[in-house]
Order: sequence, then C-alpha cells, then structure tokens
Amino acid sequence: MPEPDGGGEARAGDELGGEGAAAGVGVRIDCWGRRRSGAAGEGGPGSASGPGPDLGSLRLVQIGGASLSRATAERVGPALGSGLQRVFAMAEGPLILTRPDDPAGTVLGTQGRPLSVDEEVRIVDADGKDLPEGEPGELLVRGPHTPRGYYRAPARDARAFTADGYFRTGRLARRTPDGDLLVTGRVADAPGVG
Repeated sequence: MPEPDGGGEARAGDELGGEGAAAGVGVRIDCWGRRRSGAAGEGGPGSASGPGPDLGSLRLVQIGGASLSRATAERVGPALGSGLQRVFAMAEGPLILTRPDDPAGTVLGTQGRPLSVDEEVRIVDADGKDLPEGEPGELLVRGPHTPRGYYRAPARDARAFTADGYFRTGRLARRTPDGDLLVTGRVADAPGVG
C-alpha cells in the first residue's frame, strides 16, 4: 500500500539485501515492514521497483523455528546491524530463549534457557531415563508455561505427558555445561505432539 511520502510496505518474503546480500547471509525477511522513501527502480532484492525494507530501527532479530547454523547466526547480526536472539517455543510450552546479555557463544550456538526459572527441564533417553549433560535425548518440560493436560483428552494426555507430569515435547535436545539448551531435531516416534 503506497504511502504519501513515497514509502510503502515491504512484502513478506523480501530477500535480505544491501550489506546482508554482500555478506551472503542467505536468509529471508519474512515480515511486513515500512519501506524507505526513494526513487522508483532503486529497489532492494525481490522488488523490481521501489527500495527495500528500512532496517534502520531494527535492534533485535529473533530466530525461531528451524535450526540456524552457527555460521549463518554469526553473519545475521552484523549484516542487519542488530542483535540476535535465538528462540524455541511450542503452543504447549515452554518458551526457551537466549537473553540480550548472554555471551556470544550462547546466542550463536544454543536456544538458551527457559524464560521462567520455575520451568523444569529434563533430557531423557528412549526409556525415559535422564541423560548426562551434553548427551542428546528427548526434551521434557514441566512448569508454569506448560499445561498440565489437554482438555477432555485423557488418551492424548497419556501419550504426551509422563506419569510425573512432564510434557513430552517430541524434540531432541542437549544441555550445555552452562545449562543452555540446543534443540537439534525431532524424536522419530513422538507421541503425536508439536
């Protein structure tokens, strides 16, 4: 939608341009953002006419969903001129994220730790036994951001929750020596969650 000052809105999925393209970041901006004013034809990548999105006010980029390689993560902040925050979340909980003051190694290499200090996290093997730090296994969670069960669905609850109330996320993860989590994939036979 054009603006009177010659600006407009960036389309969802515009390619990262300018310094980002030069840095080879290889990510897409999947958002709606205000375009810079400028002459037609100056356009950014993904646009044959009009300038690219104005990222001048961008302070923090949150990366969630699919895993991001460390090499790509190292390029995102400098290419966009912003900080980086890694996030892992599910509708059933919990919210796991890095903090703005976390060391670079934590932000670049993990999804961080639960938002709530009261969130309990376990990494378990296929038999439900706790694994030592650094070993990959299924991520189980219990706490204030995680429901205690599904509404009127006892059969689903039996598959999705342990006997002691931990939610089986169906995600593979490992814990670092600092207590941060790295989510690495999905459990092949997850109990119908996520």
